[in-house]
Amino acid sequence: MDIVGPSNLITLLETIPLYWERLKAMLYHRVGNLETEEEFLKSRSPLFFADRIQKP
Repeated sequence: MDIVGPSNLITLLETIPLYWERLKAMLYHRVGNLETEEEFLKSRSPLFFADRIQKP
């Protein structure tokens, strides 16, 4: 069970703080590019699969 992980990768990348700006290229490479891969990010974000949860 994940306690503090991001549930929406799109929101994660949209809200990168200014002091992480230098890491943005690395995040886009490792996680996905917000500008070109939004559907991919959505397909990997747990938030969009919450309706499939069967047990707490």
